[in-house]
Amino acid sequence: MGLIRFRKYNIIALLKQSQIFRKIVNENINCCLMLNKVIKNTIAHLKKGEKGIIGEYSTDAIPVKLQEMGCLPGNEVQLIQLSPFNDLLYLNISGSYFAIRRETAALIEIAKAE
Repeated sequence: MGLIRFRKYNIIALLKQSQIFRKIVNENINCCLMLNKVIKNTIAHLKKGEKGIIGEYSTDAIPVKLQEMGCLPGNEVQLIQLSPFNDLLYLNISGSYFAIRRETAALIEIAKAE
């Protein structure tokens, strides 16, 4: 009798845990969906061949050389190719072709063009 009672309580405990687990997973999924709406698109989020329009960015974070080469708000950017280890992004920005690191690309906000 003791063993049967022990198993019964274990099954009930497991069911309660699974219900709690489902609730936690659903809450986390909802949080992730809400975060996706808040997170802004950057050049680092582009996929190969996609285009975007450069938006606002902090001039302190972006090297002056990039700004001189045409990386300015309102210009169109296209991701041409990725490096083998996905660290460098080969871009076309208003006719200028160059590669930048993903860390720098993540600082430049864009609006995806269609």
